[in-house]
Amino acid sequence: MPLQFDRRQFALTSSAWGLSLFVQPVGACEFMTNNFKVVHPWTPPTAHGDTIARVSMIITDITMDDRLIGAESSASEAVELVVDGKELPSGLGLKPGEELLFTPSGTHLKLIGLKAPLIVGKYYTLMLTFEAIGVVPTQLTVERPRFF
Repeated sequence: MPLQFDRRQFALTSSAWGLSLFVQPVGACEFMTNNFKVVHPWTPPTAHGDTIARVSMIITDITMDDRLIGAESSASEAVELVVDGKELPSGLGLKPGEELLFTPSGTHLKLIGLKAPLIVGKYYTLMLTFEAIGVVPTQLTVERPRFF
């Protein structure tokens, strides 16, 4: 029996495949508040015996002054806010129109006293505390670093 060829189905499939090359998938975890959005909190995996890890994320769409004053995670005993290699116990200000980028080598959250090795694919709670808005629950993802 000869294979039937449906040109319309082929065109639709080809178009969808072609568009997928140009459209970024929505894969990042976003946590919305009325005043800002926390995008994709993540940390790389750690080895057995490691006691610290660094959390990267973005805080964007800021519409009101606020201040990140603390954080807690189910992955660690404590969390510190680090800016320029130093702990910043007074917190970090958020200004309308700005975007805060947290990276391993720049501003980041440091997980201290890891309770267990962080394994790719695992998720942990990350509670961010802000001066004005209060506690914002997020989800911390463990994944390998990606370079674009």
